Amino acid sequence: MRILDMKPGETAYTQLSQYVLVVLKRRHDGWCAYVGAVRGDRHSLEWPEVLLNGDKLKPEVAEAIVKHYFYPGFDTEGVDYAL
Repeated sequence: MRILDMKPGETAYTQLSQYVLVVLKRRHDGWCAYVGAVRGDRHSLEWPEVLLNGDKLKPEVAEAIVKHYFYPGFDTEGVDYAL
């Protein structure tokens, strides 16, 4: 999947563990990813909290995660990481 094909405002999430989620957000100025701890009960309800209060990942770390931990992995070519 290509981040370029996502519309601004669209999101996706994946788990790094039962208690840690990464949320990808497509923005008008590019894309970014946030990481945060959750209770691990229902990720489908917990990811918005990570988007609001999670820590923004460094571009290099975010790119590695979205390429290798999301299924299917995201292609980031053509879209800048939003700082």
